Amino acid sequence: VIDARSDIYSLGAIMYELFSGQPMFRGRSFGEYVRKHLTETPVPPSQTPGGAGIDPRLEAVILRCLDKDPDQRTAHATVGSDPLNRQVRRRARTLTTTVITTRTRPR
Repeated sequence: VIDARSDIYSLGAIMYELFSGQPMFRGRSFGEYVRKHLTETPVPPSQTPGGAGIDPRLEAVILRCLDKDPDQRTAHATVGSDPLNRQVRRRARTLTTTVITTRTRPR
């Protein structure tokens, strides 16, 4: 079923990569990649090299967004608390600055 809960999963996937520094899954083929999304549980972001310092509450939100059962996903696309919202905004600013700096350097 494709509905708003699919968007929540997509948000979780983006947040996973943003806070862990790596995609949830890698596959040797598109089919393998899709199969992993459908059947495997991702490694928690805190257990990845780039996500070691993630706030446990934020990690819980991300993992809930990624639940394989759409009915178990969070019903709202909000992080929930001011400290977590600040963490999300700070990470997004850092990533944006990195991308802009990388793309505007002269060759």
